Amino acid sequence: MGSTHPRCEPQRSSLLVTGRANRHARAGELLAAAGVRWTRFVVEGEPTVDVARAGTAAALGAGCDLVIGFGGGSALDAAKAIAALVANGGDPLDYLEVVGRGQPLARPSLPFIAIPTTAGTGSEVTKNAVLASPEHGVKASLRSPLMLPSVAILDPDLLVGLPPSVLAAANGGIRFVCIARLVLGELENEPESLFVMCHCRIDFTDNCVFPIIFEPV
Repeated sequence: MGSTHPRCEPQRSSLLVTGRANRHARAGELLAAAGVRWTRFVVEGEPTVDVARAGTAAALGAGCDLVIGFGGGSALDAAKAIAALVANGGDPLDYLEVVGRGQPLARPSLPFIAIPTTAGTGSEVTKNAVLASPEHGVKASLRSPLMLPSVAILDPDLLVGLPPSVLAAANGGIRFVCIARLVLGELENEPESLFVMCHCRIDFTDNCVFPIIFEPV
């Protein structure tokens, strides 16, 4: 008689890459409920080459076959780089543009789930990870179509509780782009205009006015 038990899939192990804030508890609970082991890797600030190295070592040490980025652009870019490096081996400088050797990635990244919590960087839909190299004094990208996230989860509830300054910084860029498109569209109709000064007020902060100067070329 055949077994009536469902076929058991091998348990997955994930590296949960987060920022400093302890906002990942619910994500950890959901992973555990789904039978996914997870190891947290914290990105303290902007991701660097050394952070990517440390995260890659953490993922390899824990036997991770899945990387989850949970946080702002720093956490997502770090996670994206880690997923690529675990799958391809080598050092970040083997693949980094400008200051590295710029080698192309040969293999797809580990499965990578991007969960943005600031809704401003767009890292969840891009094919590059920006890493700082203090040694060279620059930021440069790991870049490949093979680095695109497998899944991006956008949950507006994750914005609840963020400091207004973080929301303003994250979402201001989106508004700036919209304004730029409008302004530059007007300049096409009025080429005699050399520049435009405009202000964008972010609705959810007090006294938060951003001056922007557009200088079309």
